[in-house]
Amino acid sequence: MEWGKVQGAINVPAHLRASAQAAGQVAYAEAKQQDFCGDEVTWLPDAAWHAECAALFPEEAVRQLGYEPATKSDAQFRVYSTHGTDPHIDGDGAVFVLVLANDGLKFKQGKQTHITNVGEWYIFDDCRTHTVNASRNSTSYVFLHRALEPIR
Repeated sequence: MEWGKVQGAINVPAHLRASAQAAGQVAYAEAKQQDFCGDEVTWLPDAAWHAECAALFPEEAVRQLGYEPATKSDAQFRVYSTHGTDPHIDGDGAVFVLVLANDGLKFKQGKQTHITNVGEWYIFDDCRTHTVNASRNSTSYVFLHRALEPIR
């Protein structure tokens, strides 16, 4: 499997798209107020629509790629927003991402680079360098995130 490669697409209902877009705009406005000096990636406050997004997780397709949701104690579905990041490394390992809103930001890991459309999903390695690059007019990239582990 190529880390970061778009693996499929899911139909994200319009009300979830709208909720994600609105939450991303709020996160962007807050970051702008702070002159973009805060966290580049923001864990959005829990909202009822997050559970609906988690229900879209394509478990069988992810299993066919050799992964399942991680069972570590802090692993859960989370919704994040970013207005762009510098190249960085985190520590979650394999991570599932479902894009819920994106107005032009570009994900990059290794040879994979894409302006990901709403509903597209991919798995990337959080322990390898990755970035989300902003464009002149972009504001937010909102996504469902879930740490994964290899199937035992």
